[in-house]
Amino acid sequence: MKFCSKCGKELMDEAVFCPGCGCAVSGANMYKDVNVQQMDSQVLLRKLQRKLKAEIQLWMCIGIAQAVIGLILLVNALDGEFFIGLPISLFVISIVNLCSSAERKKFSRAIDGKPVGIVKRYEPFYTYVLNFAYNLIFGGVIGIAGSIYGIMTRNFVLKNESAFLTMEKECTIDNQ
Repeated sequence: MKFCSKCGKELMDEAVFCPGCGCAVSGANMYKDVNVQQMDSQVLLRKLQRKLKAEIQLWMCIGIAQAVIGLILLVNALDGEFFIGLPISLFVISIVNLCSSAERKKFSRAIDGKPVGIVKRYEPFYTYVLNFAYNLIFGGVIGIAGSIYGIMTRNFVLKNESAFLTMEKECTIDNQ
Protein backbone atom coordinates (compact mmCIF):
# COMPACT_ATOMS: atom_id res chain seq x y z
CA MET A 1 0.00 0.00 0.00
CA LYS A 2 1.19 3.54 -0.63
CA PHE A 3 0.11 6.98 0.49
CA CYS A 4 0.31 10.44 -1.06
CA SER A 5 3.02 12.55 0.56
CA LYS A 6 0.99 15.74 0.07
CA CYS A 7 -2.38 14.81 1.58
CA GLY A 8 -1.85 11.33 3.06
CA LYS A 9 -4.64 9.67 1.03
CA GLU A 10 -4.24 5.97 0.40
CA LEU A 11 -3.28 5.26 -3.22
CA MET A 12 -3.79 2.29 -5.48
CA ASP A 13 -0.50 0.70 -6.51
CA GLU A 14 -1.02 1.70 -10.16
CA ALA A 15 -2.08 5.32 -9.38
CA VAL A 16 -0.46 8.07 -11.43
CA PHE A 17 -2.33 10.93 -9.70
CA CYS A 18 -3.64 11.20 -6.16
CA PRO A 19 -7.47 11.12 -6.09
CA GLY A 20 -7.41 13.33 -2.97
CA CYS A 21 -5.29 16.30 -4.09
CA GLY A 22 -4.50 15.64 -7.75
CA CYS A 23 -0.77 15.58 -7.13
CA ALA A 24 1.31 13.50 -9.53
CA VAL A 25 2.44 10.26 -7.91
CA SER A 26 6.06 9.34 -8.33
CA GLY A 27 8.67 7.62 -6.19
CA ALA A 28 9.32 10.89 -4.37
CA ASN A 29 5.64 11.68 -3.78
CA MET A 30 4.50 8.54 -2.06
CA TYR A 31 5.10 6.41 0.97
CA LYS A 32 5.13 2.67 0.47
CA ASP A 33 4.14 0.14 3.11
CA VAL A 34 1.28 0.17 5.55
CA ASN A 35 3.47 1.92 8.13
CA VAL A 36 1.76 5.31 8.15
CA GLN A 37 4.15 6.45 10.89
CA GLN A 38 6.72 7.24 8.20
CA MET A 39 4.43 9.88 6.72
CA ASP A 40 5.46 13.47 6.94
CA SER A 41 4.34 15.01 10.24
CA GLN A 42 2.37 17.72 8.44
CA VAL A 43 0.40 15.05 6.55
CA LEU A 44 -0.44 13.32 9.84
CA LEU A 45 -1.47 16.59 11.43
CA ARG A 46 -3.68 17.46 8.44
CA LYS A 47 -5.33 14.03 8.60
CA LEU A 48 -5.99 14.51 12.32
CA GLN A 49 -7.39 17.99 11.67
CA ARG A 50 -9.77 16.57 9.03
CA LYS A 51 -10.92 13.90 11.47
CA LEU A 52 -11.42 16.52 14.18
CA LYS A 53 -13.38 18.74 11.78
CA ALA A 54 -15.66 15.81 10.95
CA GLU A 55 -16.08 15.05 14.68
CA ILE A 56 -16.92 18.69 15.41
CA GLN A 57 -19.60 18.74 12.73
CA LEU A 58 -20.91 15.32 13.72
CA TRP A 59 -21.26 16.20 17.44
CA MET A 60 -22.86 19.52 16.56
CA CYS A 61 -25.45 17.78 14.36
CA ILE A 62 -26.02 15.09 16.98
CA GLY A 63 -26.49 17.68 19.75
CA ILE A 64 -28.94 19.72 17.67
CA ALA A 65 -30.88 16.60 16.61
CA GLN A 66 -31.09 15.43 20.22
CA ALA A 67 -32.33 18.87 21.32
CA VAL A 68 -35.03 18.88 18.63
CA ILE A 69 -36.13 15.34 19.49
CA GLY A 70 -36.11 16.31 23.17
CA LEU A 71 -38.34 19.31 22.41
CA ILE A 72 -40.80 17.14 20.50
CA LEU A 73 -40.85 14.61 23.33
CA LEU A 74 -41.23 17.38 25.91
CA VAL A 75 -44.38 18.63 24.16
CA ASN A 76 -45.78 15.10 24.20
CA ALA A 77 -44.75 14.61 27.83
CA LEU A 78 -46.51 17.82 28.84
CA ASP A 79 -49.66 16.41 27.26
CA GLY A 80 -49.31 13.48 29.65
CA GLU A 81 -48.34 10.90 27.03
CA PHE A 82 -45.25 9.73 28.93
CA PHE A 83 -42.72 10.53 31.65
CA ILE A 84 -41.04 13.95 31.37
CA GLY A 85 -37.64 12.56 32.44
CA LEU A 86 -36.80 11.26 28.96
CA PRO A 87 -36.92 14.62 27.16
CA ILE A 88 -35.06 16.30 30.00
CA SER A 89 -32.29 13.69 29.90
CA LEU A 90 -32.14 14.07 26.11
CA PHE A 91 -31.69 17.85 26.54
CA VAL A 92 -28.87 17.26 29.02
CA ILE A 93 -27.12 14.85 26.64
CA SER A 94 -27.57 17.31 23.76
CA ILE A 95 -25.85 20.01 25.84
CA VAL A 96 -23.02 17.61 26.70
CA ASN A 97 -22.59 16.73 23.02
CA LEU A 98 -22.65 20.39 21.92
CA CYS A 99 -20.02 21.15 24.58
CA SER A 100 -18.01 18.20 23.27
CA SER A 101 -18.13 19.75 19.81
CA ALA A 102 -16.92 23.09 21.17
CA GLU A 103 -14.13 21.39 23.14
CA ARG A 104 -12.94 19.57 20.01
CA LYS A 105 -12.92 22.84 18.08
CA LYS A 106 -10.80 24.46 20.80
CA PHE A 107 -8.39 21.50 20.76
CA SER A 108 -8.20 21.60 16.96
CA ARG A 109 -7.22 25.27 17.05
CA ALA A 110 -4.64 24.63 19.76
CA ILE A 111 -2.82 21.85 17.91
CA ASP A 112 -2.96 23.78 14.65
CA GLY A 113 -0.48 26.28 16.02
CA LYS A 114 1.36 24.02 18.47
CA PRO A 115 0.89 20.24 18.08
CA VAL A 116 1.41 19.22 21.70
CA GLY A 117 -0.68 17.02 23.98
CA ILE A 118 -2.24 15.03 21.15
CA VAL A 119 -1.38 11.55 22.43
CA LYS A 120 -2.10 12.54 26.03
CA ARG A 121 -5.62 13.66 25.03
CA TYR A 122 -6.43 10.43 23.20
CA GLU A 123 -4.75 7.90 25.54
CA PRO A 124 -7.46 7.39 28.19
CA PHE A 125 -10.04 4.93 26.90
CA TYR A 126 -12.52 5.39 29.74
CA THR A 127 -13.73 8.73 28.32
CA TYR A 128 -14.76 7.01 25.09
CA VAL A 129 -16.48 4.19 26.98
CA LEU A 130 -18.36 6.73 29.12
CA ASN A 131 -19.32 8.74 26.04
CA PHE A 132 -20.53 5.59 24.29
CA ALA A 133 -22.51 4.49 27.36
CA TYR A 134 -24.45 7.70 27.95
CA ASN A 135 -25.15 8.08 24.25
CA LEU A 136 -26.31 4.47 24.07
CA ILE A 137 -28.69 4.97 26.99
CA PHE A 138 -29.94 8.48 26.26
CA GLY A 139 -28.71 9.53 22.83
CA GLY A 140 -29.81 6.70 20.65
CA VAL A 141 -28.29 5.57 17.38
CA ILE A 142 -27.07 9.03 16.36
CA GLY A 143 -25.08 9.36 19.58
CA ILE A 144 -23.53 5.95 19.09
CA ALA A 145 -22.36 6.96 15.59
CA GLY A 146 -20.49 9.92 17.05
CA SER A 147 -18.95 7.75 19.75
CA ILE A 148 -17.73 5.20 17.22
CA TYR A 149 -16.19 7.95 15.07
CA GLY A 150 -14.41 9.30 18.16
CA ILE A 151 -12.98 5.86 18.87
CA MET A 152 -11.76 5.65 15.27
CA THR A 153 -9.99 9.01 15.65
CA ARG A 154 -8.43 7.76 18.89
CA ASN A 155 -7.19 4.63 17.13
CA PHE A 156 -5.63 6.77 14.37
CA VAL A 157 -3.72 8.83 16.94
CA LEU A 158 -2.55 5.80 18.91
CA LYS A 159 -1.52 3.99 15.73
CA ASN A 160 0.71 6.98 14.94
CA GLU A 161 1.68 7.64 18.56
CA SER A 162 5.44 7.73 17.98
CA ALA A 163 5.10 10.20 15.10
CA PHE A 164 2.87 12.50 17.17
CA LEU A 165 5.25 12.29 20.14
CA THR A 166 8.19 13.13 17.87
CA MET A 167 6.22 16.07 16.47
CA GLU A 168 5.50 17.26 20.01
CA LYS A 169 9.14 16.90 21.00
CA GLU A 170 10.26 18.89 17.94
CA CYS A 171 7.71 21.60 18.69
CA THR A 172 8.86 21.80 22.31
CA ILE A 173 12.52 22.05 21.25
CA ASP A 174 11.69 24.77 18.68
CA ASN A 175 9.85 26.84 21.29
CA GLN A 176 12.72 26.79 23.80
